[in-house]
Amino acid sequence: MVQSINSSSDPDGDALSYAWKVEQPDGAVITSSSQDFRHEFLAPGVYKVTLTVSDGLLSSSTVKMIAAAPLTIHSDVTYTDNWLLLHEKSGHQTAAAPKDFYSGEIFVVACQSSPAPVDEVTAWMDTTGLDAKTLYVSERLTAAAGDATKFSGEIFDARFQSFSEGLPPGLQTIHFRIRYRNGVIKTEDVPIHIIGNVNQSVGVHRVQ
Repeated sequence: MVQSINSSSDPDGDALSYAWKVEQPDGAVITSSSQDFRHEFLAPGVYKVTLTVSDGLLSSSTVKMIAAAPLTIHSDVTYTDNWLLLHEKSGHQTAAAPKDFYSGEIFVVACQSSPAPVDEVTAWMDTTGLDAKTLYVSERLTAAAGDATKFSGEIFDARFQSFSEGLPPGLQTIHFRIRYRNGVIKTEDVPIHIIGNVNQSVGVHRVQ
């Protein structure tokens, strides 16, 4: 919702009339004769807002170009410090998705929003374990101190460490969702690659 404030005045104190024109990115035109103007900029793009003011004899116009940026989501799955060192020493893929993980280590999840009010950021896994039963784990991410666009959290379930209930080797997906305050929802899926169980990795017998 964009509020356009009319600050025009007449030095003679004459009554003024107002004509607003908003040219939207799709070419549609919205007009208004109110003193101020309030309108939803629903589509990303540049809006041309023109205000023409008249005292009945003379008129004056001003034009403002207002850009409405799209609401975005950028997500990533990374490691705790100890697990990152272990994977790097083993030569595993740690730089680009799908990254290599063991079933049973902590998945560090991160998400970045546009600089706009956010109500909730969530990450979750919804998959099937080695025992063919559903494995569902959800985490509400928290905003970083000093940066309201960055959110983080951890996804972990004790079942992931089990040889019978854990994640099978192969590709898995961690899902992300941002719910913006204006009602817009953005989602993103990040693939990960399960290469085994934590208890099979050399020198590792517990979550680090």
